[in-house]
Amino acid sequence: MKDQYDIFECLPCGTLWWRGSCSEMEEVHRKLAEFAKTSSNEIYAKDSMMRQVVARVNEPGETI
Repeated sequence: MKDQYDIFECLPCGTLWWRGSCSEMEEVHRKLAEFAKTSSNEIYAKDSMMRQVVARVNEPGETI
């Protein structure tokens, strides 16, 4: 069984917005980078089976 990763964006009001899913970590990193170009909100990918965050961009308090 392939891994499944769901991508979420955390909106300023605290609402989570599901942005899509991926089956490969390479695709997860590509999509996170793509979403980060157009949003300053925190965006993260979660392993659907393990329910753990596996990657994230634009973490709160993160400085560039």
